[in-house]
Amino acid sequence: MDQYIPSIDKLFNSLGSKMAKTYYGLDVTFEVKKIVNHEEYNAKSLLVKVIPPLPQVFDVKIETDFMYGKYADGDDLSGNLSPLLKYIGLKGVDVDFTEDSYENVMVNPSSSTEVTDTSKPHIFYGDRQIFIPDENFITLSNGSVVDKKTGILYTIHVGESPTDYQSYDNDRISRIEDEEWWDSLNDKDKQNLNKEFSS
Repeated sequence: MDQYIPSIDKLFNSLGSKMAKTYYGLDVTFEVKKIVNHEEYNAKSLLVKVIPPLPQVFDVKIETDFMYGKYADGDDLSGNLSPLLKYIGLKGVDVDFTEDSYENVMVNPSSSTEVTDTSKPHIFYGDRQIFIPDENFITLSNGSVVDKKTGILYTIHVGESPTDYQSYDNDRISRIEDEEWWDSLNDKDKQNLNKEFSS
């Protein structure tokens, strides 16, 4: 199978790079590191490095409406690369990105204020509670916030009661399929999201 690597590199750095630019506005190249044989599943996958590293969430340029599919992540990009392999006679091969294919980002909780008074708006962030609004998050009108660096959604709580959409806690905005959630965004929300996640 290793004999396919030069052809896959060429394919991904032509059609794959063009697709990444057209769909996501990403100017990236790909380096196939290895072909992994999963004997227990009778399957194969490719381990690929993306250069430069991908943001955690990015805009889908061909989707102008605010709905599921407006934002994407590395899983979407790798999923779009897999079908290209048919051009060199490979089918059913998954594409996985190396860890260093993603920007290494973490919110700096030390810049956030830890909650002591739960009657004020706050979110649960790991084992902490953080007051909202906070500079590390986009506050949305539907009672949720989005981490600016990771695109992960958190529900705003006031007292012990959460606002709507608690079921989406710790989901990336690129994974929210609920039309009602997308419809709940106002123009300011959309503008703030695009400002952060559109390149």
